[in-house]
Amino acid sequence: MPTPAGYGPWELSADRANAVRKQLEADGVPGANFFMVAGKADTQPLFPDDPYIAANRRVTITLMREEPPMPAGARP
Repeated sequence: MPTPAGYGPWELSADRANAVRKQLEADGVPGANFFMVAGKADTQPLFPDDPYIAANRRVTITLMREEPPMPAGARP
């Protein structure tokens, strides 16, 4: 299957991170507990000397233990 035009490392990285977020939510992690879900593309490889190895294809998701405090009636 050919890669769509304009679909590069950033789109792939963001899609991977979002897929993990969706699975965590499906497994019961409340959506409000996600602090950050971001694709890093090729900017932070674990092994920069070999950017194509599987160990560099990973996601990092930061979770909060509980929902952040919000003023009464406020909506994000």
